[in-house]
This record gives sequence, structure tokens and C-alpha cells, in this order.
Amino acid sequence: MRKNWLNANVDLTLLTERIGDFFKANDFEAIKGETNRGYEILAQDSSRYKFSGYISIKIQGDPKEFFIELEPGGKTKNKDFLYPIMTTTLFGGGYFLSRSLKSREELMRFEKDFWEHVDRVIEYLRNTSK
Repeated sequence: MRKNWLNANVDLTLLTERIGDFFKANDFEAIKGETNRGYEILAQDSSRYKFSGYISIKIQGDPKEFFIELEPGGKTKNKDFLYPIMTTTLFGGGYFLSRSLKSREELMRFEKDFWEHVDRVIEYLRNTSK
């Protein structure tokens, strides 16, 4: 999922730090770094959000016009979720299907909480860029 902001005038370094705080507060293993187009955070293994795979966050643009993109990686991508249920069930997959559904629910809960945090942070950091 990707969200765009216009005329926010947000210091993107501070924004990246505050997003990193979200991952720390929720016990993720995370790394962040600067890329040639902005910033990126990779996170996984939270004790609060129990989903498989990892999360990639990209923050790109300039202080006035930027976007944040959240992309699940690994086994949480939609294409992995769409394997035929009948085939899965044939191989004792009821258990695996249940785990997959639970992982999707956790990912949805994470995404909701993440975007709420980002919206609050951007409002707080509005007009912080020099």
C-alpha cells in the first residue's frame, strides 16, 4: 500500500526516525538506511504482530511532496495467500490454511496500526523541514 502527501513540509529524516520508533515500540527486528531516493526500513519478527515474512517501508520524495510505501515480503504477499484451498486441504492443509489466515489477519491489524501512527507523526512533524 502506498500513501502520498502534498504540501506537508516534513523533515523526512525525522519522519524516518519516528517510523523507526514504531517498530522499536512493537518489538520488531528492524534495520533502516538511506537510499539514493530516500529511506528504507525492513522489519520482521515482532512479538506483538505474529505474521510470517517481513515488511518493507520506503519513504521517498522531498519534504513538500513525498510518499510512504508499505510492502509485505516473504510469505505474506497476496499471491502466496491465493493458492487453491482444495489442494491445500488435500495435504492436511487445514492447519496451514488456518495459520495463513491468522497471519493475514495479523498483517491487516499491523497495517491499520502502522498507518494510524504515520498519520499522527506527519501531523506532528508538519512544517519541520527547513
